[in-house]
Amino acid sequence: MSNFGEMITFRGATDGAALTGSIPLTADILQAAITSIRIPRGGVLKIWGYRVSGAKSKFDVNFKKLTASADVPIETLAFDPALDSSINLEKRKPILVRGLVGQESISIGWTQAVAALSYIDIDIEICTPA
Repeated sequence: MSNFGEMITFRGATDGAALTGSIPLTADILQAAITSIRIPRGGVLKIWGYRVSGAKSKFDVNFKKLTASADVPIETLAFDPALDSSINLEKRKPILVRGLVGQESISIGWTQAVAALSYIDIDIEICTPA
């Protein structure tokens, strides 16, 4: 069971030019942007919440094993500024992603009908085995 956890807020934005892609994520503890978050062997990654603003977009939280060729969407978040000026979604029960062999990772992808800037903050707790 995972005992030690670190809560990190990752921030990212679409590039404003493409219609689809993977969001480079930054955080206060990172020196450079990353495109995926690897889950430690025997650890658990918990997604606690999102904050989204900007243009109309669809964000996907994708799961991938290093040996697999395709990402598998595990959560989709559609944002339309005509309906909401922003989305602030806090989860009472987090989304859990387990790292069984240490080759699993998640990434955030986006899709837009018209290229524009959108922003996402995602609260993630990374728990390592005791």
